[in-house]
Amino acid sequence: MLSQAHEIRERRCSSRWRSGRDLRWRVRRGRIAKTAEILERSLNGLVLEVTRADAPAEGQYVLPADRRIGDRHGFREGIVRRRLNDGRRSVLYVEILA
Repeated sequence: MLSQAHEIRERRCSSRWRSGRDLRWRVRRGRIAKTAEILERSLNGLVLEVTRADAPAEGQYVLPADRRIGDRHGFREGIVRRRLNDGRRSVLYVEILA
């Protein structure tokens, strides 16, 4: 049994659900649009799978490729909070800011 000092804390503010949809996105001030698969979605976040070469660093801002895509997926701007690399793929945990 874990003591209170070592208790595991959940970082999420809302539940995630599986998506499987594609998202065209770009980094802030970037011109090149890239495609990612949305693995999971929540009210305030996205879990994206991208190629390792396309993955932005933690702390970078990501935007939908255009306004229509932002409206469809319900976000205008997010920040990469975590990045996990696995071979040629990366998983990004993005917090939606707006």
